This record gives sequence, structure tokens and C-alpha cells, in this order.
Amino acid sequence: GGITNVAVGVLNSPPDVVKTRLQDQSFAAASGVAPYTNTWDCVKTMWRNEGCLSFFRGSLMRIVRIAPGGAIQFGVYGSVMNWIDHK
Repeated sequence: GGITNVAVGVLNSPPDVVKTRLQDQSFAAASGVAPYTNTWDCVKTMWRNEGCLSFFRGSLMRIVRIAPGGAIQFGVYGSVMNWIDHK
């Protein structure tokens, strides 16, 4: 459970970072300065200006947040299934 959520945290990071940047730009757009015109523009700009690793910003914190929950979920599931089987 925990290891699977580590993979999910890493693989889900790029679209999540792009989504967050697009959401954050709505505050900048109120002042008339929006850095991105659309999703693809955001991806190209990030790649060009910040490189590949920019898509994985915050991955470590995301993993720290979700991995324990997955481990707990699968542990509880296994315990409940064992309890049901012994009834």
C-alpha cells in the first residue's frame, strides 16, 4: 500500500503541478499578468524555462502525505478480511 502510493505520488506529480500553476495564475490574471495562455503553454514554458524537474516539485511532500495512508488502508483491509474469514 505504501509503496504503491509512492509511485502514485511521483507519477501524478506532473499533471498536479501544471494544474496548480494554472490555478495560481488566476490570482495573477486579476492584475492583468497571466503567465500561461493554456495547459499546453504551461507545459512548454515550464519545460523550456525550468527543465524536467520542475514537473516534480513537491513530490516528496506529496509522498510523505499519501504513503502512510495507503499503508494503513491496506493493513486495515487485510485485518478486516482476516477477521471476516474467521467468523
